[in-house]
Amino acid sequence: MAYAITAPLHGDFIIGPGNMYYTLADQTGTTTAQQFTTWGGRARAANWIGAMLYLKTFVVGLGTVYPIFTLEAADNLAMTTNPRVLAVFQPFLGGLLAPIAAIPGTNPPVSTFLEGFCADAAKQYTRIAVTFSGTSSGTFDVAIFGV
Repeated sequence: MAYAITAPLHGDFIIGPGNMYYTLADQTGTTTAQQFTTWGGRARAANWIGAMLYLKTFVVGLGTVYPIFTLEAADNLAMTTNPRVLAVFQPFLGGLLAPIAAIPGTNPPVSTFLEGFCADAAKQYTRIAVTFSGTSSGTFDVAIFGV
């Protein structure tokens, strides 16, 4: 597969200077942390950080809950210095009361928008952490941006 998000960003005004925007295609687990940069590759931090997430495939395995996606930010590539959780999303395919076992096989695509802010200080590194339950699996695309 390839990167499949074709919708424009949540208002072009929200992108910071330079390259404070990146896309990742066909992710199957927690993404590698990425650094925001501006023109000329200079490191840049962002206070407001958002992500457009598109869960392209989700296959129910032996898991008991749907995947949980977390937008995270920190001051270093290892995501260990001043880490922050900015937003959390968990799709409820089939309705809030449907147990995961009631939705067999492949489920429909899901898209969402996550946004949060770093209240104490701007952060340079971001990622999407994902938890798949049991043997359930999926593939997602993500666009992350900051200002």
